[in-house]
Amino acid sequence: FNLNSIDTSLLPLYIGSLDGDISTPTADQIMSMDKRIVEKSDQTYIYTIDSKRMCIACPPGWTLSKILDHNNFDVTASFTVQSLSITGLDGIAQTYTLYISDVTTQNDFKMTFNI
Repeated sequence: FNLNSIDTSLLPLYIGSLDGDISTPTADQIMSMDKRIVEKSDQTYIYTIDSKRMCIACPPGWTLSKILDHNNFDVTASFTVQSLSITGLDGIAQTYTLYISDVTTQNDFKMTFNI
């Protein structure tokens, strides 16, 4: 077993919303969002948010090819992309790629994206 050779497909994707005043989240704020173990594929999530930022945090080596809103418009360019080191329960720090939207208020905000 080599700790330097982690299978990134076993790392969680974090998704959810951040308070509107958070433009550069901390690892704790990311880890408090919904944690999902998913396969690389099309994903769809629906949220109702009020004056918050949508956020998707992808494990190392994963990128989002396209983020679609509820009208199937490509809104990928409207998301800010950042990197953040997150240490999981295994004690190993991994660099996640964060996709963060501008502040928005929407009911049944549907996001579809491909990993």
